[in-house]
Amino acid sequence: MVTLTVVGTIAAFSRFDGAAAIGYAVGAVISMLNFRSFERIVAMTGVVEGDRPPKRKSAVFLGVRYFVFAGSGYAIIKVFEANLLAALLGFFVCVAAVIFEIFYELIYGT
Repeated sequence: MVTLTVVGTIAAFSRFDGAAAIGYAVGAVISMLNFRSFERIVAMTGVVEGDRPPKRKSAVFLGVRYFVFAGSGYAIIKVFEANLLAALLGFFVCVAAVIFEIFYELIYGT
C-alpha cells in the first residue's frame, strides 16, 4: 500500500498538478488507516491472537471511524483545495494492494 501511495502520488503530481497529488495522497492515507483499523478489529475477535473479548470502546470506534475519516478528508480537501476525484481514487489503494497480493500469491505462492 505504501508503494502504491508513493507511486500514485508521484504520477498524479507529474501528470496533473499538486492538488491531484495531495488529493490522492489523502485518500490513500485514509485507505491505509481504514485497513489498519480492520486489522485491529480482526485481532480483537481472537481469530488471529489469543481469546480476548472485544473492548467496548473499540466497538464504538468501529461505527464512528467512517465519520472521522470523512470529516478529516473533507477538511483536508477544503483546506488544501485538493482534487476530489484523485482523493476518491486514493481510497482504493487498499483494494488495489489486495488485488496485487492475490495475483502475486497465485503466480509465486506455493
